[in-house]
Amino acid sequence: MNKAAECAEIVDRVYKNIAFLVLFMALSCTADALRHILPESNLQILRYVSKGFAALTVLTALRGIWLMRAKFRLGKRNTEEHESFVLDAFRKACTVSWALTMAFLALADNFVPNISPEDQVDFVVQASLAFMLGVFSIAYFIRSRSGNEGFDEDFAS
Repeated sequence: MNKAAECAEIVDRVYKNIAFLVLFMALSCTADALRHILPESNLQILRYVSKGFAALTVLTALRGIWLMRAKFRLGKRNTEEHESFVLDAFRKACTVSWALTMAFLALADNFVPNISPEDQVDFVVQASLAFMLGVFSIAYFIRSRSGNEGFDEDFAS
């Protein structure tokens, strides 16, 4: 395998790593949002779950740094963008995530639980982040797997 192919493979792995990082962040935000609506007996468990996903996020970020170092060792330090199917999946996942998050925010007022106004703001922010990041990572994984015919037509840009 030549250096260009190795670099392209590493860049594709970096995008996949970013998608996992975003998924772990979404799960952490979900746990943070749930603490506003679940009983107090579950708060300690949710704190541990949130911290666990935050730790996975950090580990995934460190793995991404390691992957980028591998790319730099191959001598590919230029700024030209690597065009690939994986990058296209990444961009389309961003588009899907943004569009669905806007719809989620428009409807969020109907779904805010009956909690104090201070907690409502935190809940909406955490739930919105969890939704946006979760939709992004799921859309990316669906788009980047082989055999994703039909998904393109649903969210054509």
